[in-house]
Amino acid sequence: MIQDSSIKLSKKVDAMIVVGDKMSANTNTLYEKIKIYKKCWFVETENDLNLNKIKKYRKIGITGGTSTPQWQIKLIKNYIEKNI
Repeated sequence: MIQDSSIKLSKKVDAMIVVGDKMSANTNTLYEKIKIYKKCWFVETENDLNLNKIKKYRKIGITGGTSTPQWQIKLIKNYIEKNI
């Protein structure tokens, strides 16, 4: 289950980014659960990222809801890697 593995990941990193549609109930639930354990941001696109806040963290986990396509998660990952 994505939620279980994402929560496990959140316990191994300094912060988390949840990628997905803000209207997705599943992705919203995932975000709400993860933010209990870790500093977390919910983004749809790279424009939603605040790089100044993110770069304060050494190890960042990235996940998405079940409806989030892998390309969208990869886009966020690549953007962070190029800009931090």
